[in-house]
Amino acid sequence: MAVANTLLSVSVYAVVIFCGIVLFQKLLKNKLSPTLQYGLWFLLIARLLVPITIESGFHFITLPANAVQQTVPYTTGTAAQTITGTPAAHVAALSAQQIVLIVWLAGVAVVMAYMLLYAARMHAMLQKNGVLPDSRIARIFEQCKEEAGVRRAIPMRLCIGLTTPALTVAFCPKLLLPADMADADDGVLRYAMLHELTHYRRRDYLVRMLVNLLKAVWWFNPVVWLADRRIVTDMEIACDSLVVKRMDKEEKKRYANTVLTMFSGEEVPRYLLGMALGSSRQVAEQRIRGIYMKQNTKKSIKLAAVALSAVMLVACFTTACSLGQAADKDMQAQAETPAPAATESAPAVDDAASMDPQPAELPEAAVTDGVSIQANMSPVAQNEAKVKYIFTVENNSGKTIENCKVEASAIKEGQMGDTFSLEDGQKKTMEWTTQKQVPITVEAVLTFQKDGETKSCMVSLSVPEYIGNDADAELPEQPAPANVPTPTPQPSAADYDAAPTPTPSADEGPVPTPTPAPVDAPAPVQPPIPTPTPSAAIR
Repeated sequence: MAVANTLLSVSVYAVVIFCGIVLFQKLLKNKLSPTLQYGLWFLLIARLLVPITIESGFHFITLPANAVQQTVPYTTGTAAQTITGTPAAHVAALSAQQIVLIVWLAGVAVVMAYMLLYAARMHAMLQKNGVLPDSRIARIFEQCKEEAGVRRAIPMRLCIGLTTPALTVAFCPKLLLPADMADADDGVLRYAMLHELTHYRRRDYLVRMLVNLLKAVWWFNPVVWLADRRIVTDMEIACDSLVVKRMDKEEKKRYANTVLTMFSGEEVPRYLLGMALGSSRQVAEQRIRGIYMKQNTKKSIKLAAVALSAVMLVACFTTACSLGQAADKDMQAQAETPAPAATESAPAVDDAASMDPQPAELPEAAVTDGVSIQANMSPVAQNEAKVKYIFTVENNSGKTIENCKVEASAIKEGQMGDTFSLEDGQKKTMEWTTQKQVPITVEAVLTFQKDGETKSCMVSLSVPEYIGNDADAELPEQPAPANVPTPTPQPSAADYDAAPTPTPSADEGPVPTPTPAPVDAPAPVQPPIPTPTPSAAIR
């Protein structure tokens, strides 16, 4: 199934990108600016967001993969056509695919319901405990908006039960302040408001909404949940870095003390962007260290980050390290291996009927861009005058192919069967019965469309003569069974002596059947057959 294959391949790519980003940050721990450190995570977000892997046309690494295939038989026209998956346990494989899809959708529904429930609780809390700020707080808020470069109107509420300033994660976010901050001095209020307004100006609330959606879709991948915490931490550090960008050393110190004070409260719910998001000591240390980090990154470090991004884009966004390449090679090798001829025990009618065609180099196969066509031939049971040509098309390209058609002009003019489509991992078998012609070379051409581009591949099937050409020679006539009237050749005048034909009377009964001359009768006149004699040259 294409959905299961996509979930598996993108999950593996996400693990590779996550490990690459974490390793890069560890190696260049104190040399990356907070903004660049946070920006690297958009590689992972893009990979999780885009389920399509671009066809590269080249492959650096081959990774093993077990393709999930689908079994849907059907018949169309005069040719028997079948879509098949793995050759055994079709029903069990189909059930397993359905179970995977149902479990995944159920997990998505549960995580989404959990997030919607907490969003509803947050909305209810604001309706119950939210109050408008007084004139002093409103004046400071307007000054901070002008300083942060925010012109849009943003609702602000003082909320009872909240322990840190926060920005709601919604399309129209609200700025929230704890109710006990109403008595805080102007400096603390200014730092808190500048931090949340910087989140608003950077559209961090939209990024949080997107990451929450990705967590619901990829709920089964632990890397997504680990990356979520790191993304939020790096987001907060980058926000702190922009807030203190124009502050002097003493003002940075007061801002750091304000952040530490906020960390003394309870952890902010995950549906908020809080100034003190996370309650662990490690997160607090990272935030304080980020405040004093350098704002600019050296050119060499930037080039290293660009190189890392380029490698990740090629390796994890294209088929350069595709999971399906090993499957394609295995399929191609299997297609090129001749299948053993099946034998059936049946009563022999005569020597000619007991001889079956023995092809020497069947089947044949060709592969183009992960799509293969295999050709084979087999005799038709109890009908030696006809043969059955079998064409199998298999798609292991990682994408759906459309407008597929097979043409074999040697056995049929025009297209064989209807135009069809195949999802990744599907097979289609087409059988065509026609008059026997040997020897013959059949060139089967498969034409298909992938990513809007028309492609084709051709397989040539050479059917040799039967083994033992005596099957085509004339066999001696067998005497007709007794008492069975059979057509006999008309004798000539030279074969029998001229004799009067008796004319029976009414009392003599039926006319007797003429019989051949007795043994002592004169033999039919035959031309003399020369007897070959060896010559001196032969001797």
